[in-house]
Parts: sequence; C-alpha cells; structure tokens
Amino acid sequence: MKKIIYDGSYFGYLNALEKALKENFGEISSKEEEELFAECFNLETDAKKAGAFANEIRKLSAEAFKKTQLLYLSETPCFENTALGYLKNAYKYGPAAENNLADKGVSRADKLCKKVLYESHRFKGFIRFSELEGGIMFAKIAPEHNILPLLKSHFRTRFGRLNFVIYDEKRNRAIINRPGHCEIMEISDVKLRFSENEKRTRELWKNFFKTIEIKERKKPKLQKSFVPLKYRRNITEFE
Repeated sequence: MKKIIYDGSYFGYLNALEKALKENFGEISSKEEEELFAECFNLETDAKKAGAFANEIRKLSAEAFKKTQLLYLSETPCFENTALGYLKNAYKYGPAAENNLADKGVSRADKLCKKVLYESHRFKGFIRFSELEGGIMFAKIAPEHNILPLLKSHFRTRFGRLNFVIYDEKRNRAIINRPGHCEIMEISDVKLRFSENEKRTRELWKNFFKTIEIKERKKPKLQKSFVPLKYRRNITEFE
C-alpha cells in the first residue's frame, strides 16, 4: 500500500488529495510513522497546485468543495482518508454522489461535516463576550472542531464596528476584529483584565441567574440538554 505524508497545512492537504486520487495512493497522513507494509511518500506543499485543485473540485460540485473544507476543519483522526473516499465517489458520479449514502466514504463524510456545522451553529448562541480594559470585547471557546473560520463571517457581520476577539484556547488561535479589518491569527499568553463595568455586570448576571432559579423545579438533565457541560466552562452564569 502506498501512503502520502504531508505537512498538515490546508494547501498540503489539497496537494495530498490530488496526488492520492490521480496516482492511486491508498492513505494520507500528516504524521510520519514507521510502516512495515506501506510505501511512504513525503509530499512537498505547493500552494499554486493546491489552488488549481481547489478550483477543479469547485467545478465538479460546490457541495464537494464545501465538504472538502469542512472535513479539514473537523480535525478528527484520519479525516484525510475520509475526504479521499468521499472525493473518489464525487469524481466518479459528480453531484449525484451526495445521494450515494450507502457508500461508507460518502456516508462518513456527510456525518462528519454535519457535526462540524452543528458545533459552529451551537457556538453562535453560546459564545459570551466580556469587556476588557480598553473596551475590547473578548470571548473564549474550546470547540472540538476548528470552527473559527465558520464563525468569522457571522460575528464580523453583526459586530463589525466593535473591537472584538474570539479566542480558541485549544488551538491558540483567535478571530481578531477591528473596524474594517478581521482576521484569524495565532496568539498565546492570553492575560485578561476585565473592565470595572464588566466585573459589576458579571456579578449582577450571576445573581440574577441564581435568583430566578426555582429549586423545587430544578431539572439538571433537561438543563444539560439545552446547555451541554462542554460549553459551560466559558459561560459566565456557569462559572
């Protein structure tokens, strides 16, 4: 079996998919490991070829291009091979491949993409901004998938006139918005200094949340279905 090793970047991912599809490689990985029964090929990243291949997928099917991106953002183990299996069907059947859910590659890709989209949708409602000294609005998240690229447009459209940061603490990356400019950057050593107004607001909100609670009607299981535990660590009222 022939296996491609790439550098983990998005362009490298596209390069690896193209080579695997056109030269019949069986697997793709971003980790170089000792393989007894595999012939490994270390692939150099070429951004120009990656762009051309992305356009090729887009012409094949807009849905195929979207899912190829979402699978990369999923960051689940072996997502590259899920994408490879899916694209083999897309190249064979075109847009009709989306209906071929009996195929494991198409079915797995469809389920994984839905998980990424669902998580990004949930975070649009669960993100809590806090005001820092200097007036910057700051939010911290720890999603399972790399959803910052999916959140960027949503929050830029709604809060584009504000200085805000949405920080992914698992990946040390953040959406940083200034009026007229928004980008995703690598950041580290985050130190928060809440404004005095924010400190008062947080205490008021926590007290309000406790006050409206009716202990006799408390239903933890129902509450968890609305706000799962994995979201709570960065939600003010649950701190």
